[in-house]
Amino acid sequence: MQRLYFDYNATTPLARGLDQKLAEWVSAGYKNPSSLHQDGQQALSAMAEAREGIKSLLFARKADELIFTSSGTEANNAVIIAAHRNRQNRDTIITTKLEHASVSQTLAYLREQGVVVITVPVDRRGIVDLDFYKKYLTNDVFLVTVMLANNETGFVLPIKEMASLANAQKIPFHTDAVCAVGKIIVNFENLGATYLTLSSHKFGGLPGLGGVLMRPSAVWNPYFYGGGQEAGKRPGTENLLGILAARFALDQAVRDLHGTLSRQEMLREQLCSGIKKIFSGAVFTQSQQYLSQTLNVSFPGLEARLLVTQLDLSGVSVSAGSACSSGAIGASPVIRSLYADENIVNSAIRISFGPQTNGAEVEEFLFRLGQCLC
Repeated sequence: MQRLYFDYNATTPLARGLDQKLAEWVSAGYKNPSSLHQDGQQALSAMAEAREGIKSLLFARKADELIFTSSGTEANNAVIIAAHRNRQNRDTIITTKLEHASVSQTLAYLREQGVVVITVPVDRRGIVDLDFYKKYLTNDVFLVTVMLANNETGFVLPIKEMASLANAQKIPFHTDAVCAVGKIIVNFENLGATYLTLSSHKFGGLPGLGGVLMRPSAVWNPYFYGGGQEAGKRPGTENLLGILAARFALDQAVRDLHGTLSRQEMLREQLCSGIKKIFSGAVFTQSQQYLSQTLNVSFPGLEARLLVTQLDLSGVSVSAGSACSSGAIGASPVIRSLYADENIVNSAIRISFGPQTNGAEVEEFLFRLGQCLC
């Protein structure tokens, strides 16, 4: 039985041809980019070219800086902790309840240290309460952190407008773009954020490589010590293969994006239509601005974890929430923040797909889902 992979938001398959490129790079014998000899300088040059390539694909300016990390989680933590260290007399962070655990749990830690965390309401249609946001955007705020696209619902949030309001008051703005990069056009210059974080394995690259894209004006402190890599901002030997792979994968994702989005809209409609026929009471969590390849749907009366297990036994991979917390007991905090009805909350699953998914796979998915729901 062929397995069907519908959990792209957890991690994506490698970009087409990346396995061959990895073999080439390994054969090339790249050495430590920090070494002064020719082998090291060759590696440094390859890394610099990849760094600038990624920046260009995200429409960053030459003066903007891209710091590589080990993951999106590390990148998010680094931004928030740096902002906290440089808060001066300010004591407030603004966020939403949609954030990834690497943001929400870091904020929970800072709350214990006395930081005031203001949560901007977002309704089940993905609409941010901007009046509430404006009300609390005061001189007490040292950081706003709001994700660009939610990994569970697919909501795309109005980052450009929110960042503009923060910039007008000289408040740093961070957007977690881990689930957006490679899936929609991400224009760092146009968004206006101070910091943007990303993760390679979410757009066809390798796990173990994240990054922080930041403005020249952004404050930053090293959060551990022992080396001068990444301009002294993130010590440790760089993951050169991961960096080269990220540039290769992102280039492919961006180049193919127009065609990919068109196909994914059709697949999304195919999924929605098919699910409604199978389970007429299905509840879809959707917004006007969304990731076309992410679908969150509830089956009231059923248990999400049981359904995910049944689908897994049927050869289908989906999830009941974020991959970083899907092993935890209890419903998704993100979905719980959107619905009061426990039947909807406890039966929500996430279906996410990508450039390699086709209509035949969607039809087979619907067939196996129907069998599980019988």
